[in-house]
Amino acid sequence: MKRTVILLMGIFFLGGAVFSVDLTPVGEDLETFLERFGREAVPYLQQNALTGEGLGIAQFNDHAGWYIAVTPSLVLTHGMFDFLKDDAPFQILDVDGMITSGLAEAGAIEGYYEEGLLPIPFVRLNVGFALPLDLEMSLILSVFPQLFTDLISGAIGFEGVSLSRWNAGVRLRKPLIQDAGGFPAVSLGLGYTFSTFNFGYGLPEAEDFTQEIGGADLSVQGDLNVSTYLHTFGIDLALSKKILVFVPFVKLSSYYQIATFDGAVDDFDAELSSQADSYTDQGGEDPSAEITLSDLSFLTTAGFEILLGKFAFVFDGNYSFTTNAFALNLGFRLGF
Repeated sequence: MKRTVILLMGIFFLGGAVFSVDLTPVGEDLETFLERFGREAVPYLQQNALTGEGLGIAQFNDHAGWYIAVTPSLVLTHGMFDFLKDDAPFQILDVDGMITSGLAEAGAIEGYYEEGLLPIPFVRLNVGFALPLDLEMSLILSVFPQLFTDLISGAIGFEGVSLSRWNAGVRLRKPLIQDAGGFPAVSLGLGYTFSTFNFGYGLPEAEDFTQEIGGADLSVQGDLNVSTYLHTFGIDLALSKKILVFVPFVKLSSYYQIATFDGAVDDFDAELSSQADSYTDQGGEDPSAEITLSDLSFLTTAGFEILLGKFAFVFDGNYSFTTNAFALNLGFRLGF
């Protein structure tokens, strides 16, 4: 706060004669933003890693030796910039204005940033096998390549974004109770997944980003790059009951998750219109933040399957007690 007051007083009293203002607080503000953003975004990526298996029925090996499923999914977040509504300790930089400017340039719906729901889409592939000892194994793969991002950003006129993710894992489960008579099928499973998420975007390019401070323009530029690595380990308890071709199911999941978040603004620089030198000239380094988060997450899933011979359609949704967010899944499964 003290440095901010000194900066404002210097610009106010000396105007264009100010030649040496400490710009390091600008970089520190961006590091604060990266740290807050990482803590806000990671829980949603954790939920994303656990949803969309294309399998709801608690036991598949009584009628199929293997299956393959494709599941488009959507996690509905409450926005990843909610922390800007708090009294964030930004010293100089108008981070809120920077984000708003970037979204406006992107043509994004403002509700995504403020009150609305931000959808995170993905598609997952699952392959399952029946194993000896009445065990079942499922292999998981989900990829969102940069090619898809280029196609989508080109279609909406929002160029210059890098976005990719992939998720892979394995789950092993054991049916405990057979679906017979009035009893539902019950199974217990163990699983592990590994996920990565990468995002990059240049700071708003409309004359870069500028804000007015005491009659002088502060401009910043650089490339925002974020990457996250996520490990999840946990258990699932699944119940289902077949009623002709209709199979309602419910699943409770508990997963311990470890996430590493790395964020940086590469090639960053800032300068005042009234100042001869810049952030880089003053020896400022690229703002960066690295955090590691670990927690125990609980997920509840409910839905139903429609069995049509060797095909099955799976409709379900899940709720995360960590994020208070929902995910929607529509799966297509073929089994033999």
